[in-house]
Amino acid sequence: MNDYTIDDVQRDYDAWQEDENINEAHSKDFLIDSDTKAEWALKKIKEAQDEHDRLLALVIEEEQLLQAKKEQIDKRLDSDTAYLRSLLMAYMEGVKCKETQTQKSYQLLTGKLIRKKGTIDFIRDEDKLLEWTKQNKPDLVKAKYSVDWSTLKKTLTVTPKGEVITDEGEMLDCITTEVKPDKFEIKF
Repeated sequence: MNDYTIDDVQRDYDAWQEDENINEAHSKDFLIDSDTKAEWALKKIKEAQDEHDRLLALVIEEEQLLQAKKEQIDKRLDSDTAYLRSLLMAYMEGVKCKETQTQKSYQLLTGKLIRKKGTIDFIRDEDKLLEWTKQNKPDLVKAKYSVDWSTLKKTLTVTPKGEVITDEGEMLDCITTEVKPDKFEIKF
């Protein structure tokens, strides 16, 4: 078998691939039984891996191009509609809107104007907050030693400067706030 060349291996492999019953061919007709065949098989695997890598790089490049195109299209929509959106927001201020705790809305034939009220996000230092709550409001500490945030939050007040004050007047340095602006939406 040492006289077996790479060309012979390729010819045998091509013949094996043409066989209608490939599973049978896998087990009987084509065997790797020499260094030459093993080297040939490694080269075939390397070629397949290289082709896979080339195609994968192409896919990744195409995804990046598509993402850039999507961002460009989104930007164009924003710039094309920003002026009209601002006019609709101003118009909403002058009409009687349906109002809930979280939003104002105004129904038209083609769509609905919605202005969601801004919210306050609490950025908590959980460790400091837990220690404070253990000392000052132990009934709000859950068995797993975490703060009953929904109940504690109801007892807190946020100053115009964003400071958090308890119902007893104590300022908490273990909670900071971040004011989110109103959001304006149009739904069709």
